[in-house]
Amino acid sequence: MKTGLLKLFLASAAMVGLTAQAQTTLVKNHKATGRIIYTDTLDRQAAEMLQDFTQRISGTTIPIVSADTKLRSEEHTSEL
Repeated sequence: MKTGLLKLFLASAAMVGLTAQAQTTLVKNHKATGRIIYTDTLDRQAAEMLQDFTQRISGTTIPIVSADTKLRSEEHTSEL
């Protein structure tokens, strides 16, 4: 009995640790902290869902860009 409870406790502790590491701030002070990047059609649909839910919750729209899109920082770097 005690061994089973110990295993359950250790498994629960591991799950809590994994969850805590996966947190990301998407919106701070009503501004997007980044952008959603997608690679294919299914990713685009998921990106739009995430954007929609985030907008409904926070009132802030997070930009969506394709992974193929050159970002401003990459454009300046490629010129060097």
